[in-house]
Amino acid sequence: MGPRIPGGGVAAQWYVPRVVEPPVRDAGPEDLAFLVVLAAMFGQAAEGPAVVAWMREDSDFGLVALDDNEVPIGAVWWRIATGPSEGDPWPDMREVFLGVTPARQREGIGPFLLDQLIEKARADPALRRLVGRIVEDPGRAMKVEEMLTVRGFSANRSYVSRGLGVLWVLDVE
Repeated sequence: MGPRIPGGGVAAQWYVPRVVEPPVRDAGPEDLAFLVVLAAMFGQAAEGPAVVAWMREDSDFGLVALDDNEVPIGAVWWRIATGPSEGDPWPDMREVFLGVTPARQREGIGPFLLDQLIEKARADPALRRLVGRIVEDPGRAMKVEEMLTVRGFSANRSYVSRGLGVLWVLDVE
């Protein structure tokens, strides 16, 4: 059986207890280059939906984790989610993107950042849900699924046939 997790329940064996709780600050326009690097780790181009036109006032929000020298080591951010048709916005949903630099992975930074973002989402009365897609190498996809499931996300497979893959959904209202 896996270790107990914060908030109750038991995690799978892969679960990394929070080892590091790095300082976190709100992301800003100056973080675009770092977000592009993280987005490239999960296959997004610099012009892709994860980062294009970063920092739209009405929809973009992010958190950046810093090391002891205040160098970014990870980030989580959201943007207005687009619907089944490309460019069809879902104004009450945000698509979540998460990345941690390779040298700092497996320290619990990703789950820590995701928890911080979920708290922000729950405090925003205009948001109804967070959605995300898992874009990982097959060896890590199951670990990411478990991280999302532990936090209350559920798989919605209704968009697979439209080429969107499985959407992971968390109701925050």
